[in-house]
This record gives sequence, structure tokens and C-alpha cells, in this order.
Amino acid sequence: MSDRYQLVYKMPSKLFLEGCPVLLVAGAIQKDTKTDKILAQLKLRNISSKTIIACKVSLKAYSISNELIEGVEPFSYLDLQVNAGEDFGSKTPIYLPNQEIRKITAAVTQVVYSDNSIWNDETDVEWDPVPEQEPLENRIHVLGLIEQYKYEFGDNAVFYPEIKDGLFLCACGNINLESSERCSRCNRTYTELIRALDEDELRRKADFRLEKEREEQEENKRAEIRAEEEKTARRIKKKKTIRKAVIITVTCIVFVVALIFAVKQFKYNKAMKLIDAGDYKESQLIFESLGGYRDSEERILQCRYMQADDAMNNYDYVLAEEIFESLDDYRDSSERVESMHEFCSTLLENHSQNYNVDTGEDDRDVTISCYHYKVLEDGSIVPLCERSAQVVSYGTIFEFSGISVFNADDIHYHLVGCSYNEVAYTPQEIGAMIYLDRLPGIAEGDVDVSFYYSADSE
Repeated sequence: MSDRYQLVYKMPSKLFLEGCPVLLVAGAIQKDTKTDKILAQLKLRNISSKTIIACKVSLKAYSISNELIEGVEPFSYLDLQVNAGEDFGSKTPIYLPNQEIRKITAAVTQVVYSDNSIWNDETDVEWDPVPEQEPLENRIHVLGLIEQYKYEFGDNAVFYPEIKDGLFLCACGNINLESSERCSRCNRTYTELIRALDEDELRRKADFRLEKEREEQEENKRAEIRAEEEKTARRIKKKKTIRKAVIITVTCIVFVVALIFAVKQFKYNKAMKLIDAGDYKESQLIFESLGGYRDSEERILQCRYMQADDAMNNYDYVLAEEIFESLDDYRDSSERVESMHEFCSTLLENHSQNYNVDTGEDDRDVTISCYHYKVLEDGSIVPLCERSAQVVSYGTIFEFSGISVFNADDIHYHLVGCSYNEVAYTPQEIGAMIYLDRLPGIAEGDVDVSFYYSADSE
């Protein structure tokens, strides 16, 4: 208890009266240091098989000199619901009438059960200590048999079961009335507990149990071995599956890579053939699709360089310059750009026909009347196709000068010359005029342009 209460006297523990359904587990006298009152507390236990709803006790009191003085008779515990084996009373103070009380003895005088039956005691005798229980090993000297007994009745079966002085002292250490059919703690009967102590029967059961345990251990060991073998087999199978999957994956990757390279090589070969055939633009597109395969990047530059070279050969100096400038330092691209203007200027300076240098205004619409002729071997000129009319802007008038070939009647023709408003120019000169932006001034109206072709010799 707290420091407020001072222990005055402690009663002997586990006191009983033969035939009484209540056991006095413990008792003490306390002094309330705050009020100087003397009080008693009892811890009682129901050792019957019935439920207790009320209990009366009497307390005899003694002075410090062991003189009998006024006690408490009776004291009632009411409104209880105490089942078999349960304790009660320890939280209920019994205030004593005399401050000089230093010792008490207690006795249960009446017990009322839930079935309204009543136990009374009018003997007025002192209660005795509960007999000491005998350890099981004092009766059974073979350890294996004691283990068998505990195996059947639990690890707390450590005492020899006895019927003594009206009490059923169970193997689990619990105290019951002799009339109790079963122990309130372990639910065992005295008969089965005592019968199980037959050593021959214990030995037979122990041997059977040990043999069974041995077989179970062997079976468990075999099961562990099987489980380990199965685990190993699964691990090996998993490794094989992974190895197989890796092999298949690698094979697929190799096949796909080989296929990709085969496709790229096929495209590469096709692009190289297109270079040989002079189709540089289509070849460039294929090389660009190869994503850096072999020397594709170098070949792209080569194709663009050849396109620029073709543009120069076809007198399209504007396109040639644009491509050469995009090539930066590839081969002699920079030198070709630098020499372009000088080449075109020199070409036009050597032209025998004078013309006005007047670019006019941008985006004026004029009507171009185009005539296409072919030049025969004898020098005569005949129409190649019917006259066509087209409305174009000033900046595109001489797009016709870039035409290097013309196909008609499955015959391949090459542009050899043209005239602009009855002034003759070579295609090369017209290309230079476009490049230098030195076209003759054009007013709004009709402009005649004639183109002359000769059949290519094959």
C-alpha cells in the first residue's frame, strides 16, 4: 500500500477450516497514518464449485500483550459474484473498533451461494494452515516418467495430488474442497490425476510418446531434406530457365542486330549505286536514314557536294552556292563559294550582247510565252511542243533557265540555248545573270522566252 498505511500485523497465509468453502489466503492489520484508524484486510478465496454472493466473517482482536479485546463480529461482504477459484475481499477495509488492536484471528461464519443455499459454521475453532503439498519427484524418481506426467497434465503438474482434511490438493497446486468434482484451475479430477501416476502405465505411455516423437522427428528431417532438395531443384531449374532465356535473348538480339545491319548494308549498297548513277539527292536520303552506319555521314556530305557540282554544271549557281555554303570546309566548298561570283561576272563580261543592268521591282506579275524547239543535226530548228502560257513573278522568270533536260516522245533532250526578248543567251549565261541578280529590266506585259534542245547521244 502507499506510505499512508503502516503495516501493523500480518496473519499466517493459507488458513482453512475443514468443510469451509472459503480459504483465508492472507490477512493483515494496517494503520492509517493520516487518521490514526486501525483497519484489517482479508484476502479470501472461493474453493467450492458454487458461486458465492455473500460472506460473513468474525474477527477476534488482541492487544499488544495478547489480551483479547473487542473485535468485529460479524462483518459482511455483500453483493458478490465470486466464481470457483476466484479471490475477493482484499480491497474491502474492515475498520477495527479499538486503537490498541495489534493482532487478529479470522473465521468465516457464513457463506451464501447463488443458488440460495447457505453454509454456516458455529464451531468457533481456530483455522489451521493448509497442508504442504508434496513435490511429485518425492513419489516418482524417474525423470522420464515425471516428464510424461507433465506431458499429459501440463507443466504446472508438479505436486502429488492428495485428498486431505477435507481438501482436494491438486497436482497444479490449486486448493479445492474435497467435494469439488474438478479442480477450479486445471479442470482435472482427482481420480484421473491419481490413476495416471501408475508407473507401469506412465512408462508405457512414455515409450510410446518417445517413439512417436522419434518418428515425427525423422519424418520432419526427411521433410526438411525433401524441401531442401526441392528448393535446390527449383534453384537449378530457375538457373537453367534464366540461362536458356539469356541464350534466347542474346540470340534474338544478335539476329536483330544482324538483320538491322543487313538491312542497313543493303540500303548502303543501294545508295552507293545511286551515287554511281548520278542520283545524288535520293542517295543522300538513304544515307540519312542509316543513322551513322559506316561512313554514311561522310557520304551525305559527298552527295550534297555532288548536287552542288551538278547545279553548277546545269548553270544553277544560286543553288550551288547555297549547298556549298552549307558544307563549310568539306573538300573545296569554301573555295568554290568564293570563286562563284568572280566566275559568273567574268562569264557575263565576255558576252557580246550589251544589256541594261536593272533588276526592276520585286513581285511584279508578267506573262511569259514559252516556246520549246529542237535543233536537228542539219542545224534546222523545229517546234518540240505546243506553246504554253504561264503567269509567274519576276523572281522566278528565269527558273526555266535551270532546265537541263527535257523528255518528249521517250527521247531525252539537253538544253543548249535560249533567247529572252529576242536576245540570245547560253544557259550558262542566264544562270550567271540569275546568280548576280543582273537580269534586264522587265516591264509588265508579254515576254517571249525560247528554249532550244538537242537530243542526247547515248
